[in-house]
Amino acid sequence: MKNLVVILIAVATFFVANQGMSQNPKNQFQLTRIQGTGGESSMTSGLDVKITFQKQNQILGGRANYQRVFAFYGYNLPELKTQVLATGGYFLNAPWAGVQVISSPAKNFTAIAWYGHGAHPLGSKFGWNPESFFSYFAGFYQISERVTLSLAAQEFNGWMKLPGIKYSIPINGKYKIFTGVEYCLEKEEPYFSIGFTFSK
Repeated sequence: MKNLVVILIAVATFFVANQGMSQNPKNQFQLTRIQGTGGESSMTSGLDVKITFQKQNQILGGRANYQRVFAFYGYNLPELKTQVLATGGYFLNAPWAGVQVISSPAKNFTAIAWYGHGAHPLGSKFGWNPESFFSYFAGFYQISERVTLSLAAQEFNGWMKLPGIKYSIPINGKYKIFTGVEYCLEKEEPYFSIGFTFSK
């Protein structure tokens, strides 16, 4: 909860300052997406909140749950159907920084590659670790308006592979609720999640 409060205060402070610096909407970051998730998945744990702002092709936001908090900033490259984001934050007591690339090279398909360096992976001792902190790769294929299939592979103290499926229900043009399940092949256990998305 402390991580969530910190990131919400930081994002709100930036947003208010940004609104005050320019009266031209094109020069202001605009709220474009809020996502809240509960449960477990390859990307979330417990209560997880993500907030995204956009100004033309610039993207800014943050994400937090009880284990980690991070911010991201980067650019949308429409001609490449790709977003490139610098990311950084804390996992438990360990600071880290990395790069995330999100690409949609084909209709209904999105791929994510995310790589970070940081302190000791378990956060049990402070100190910069020149080796990899984590790696995350995933592909998402939307087979219908409501159903998306996924396959994720993440490395954090060992590799895990998680095939999954998500079912979304549009409420109106801006809101969706969703539920999903992923299955960890290494641990032989399912991860269940539920949440909502608000998009402008």
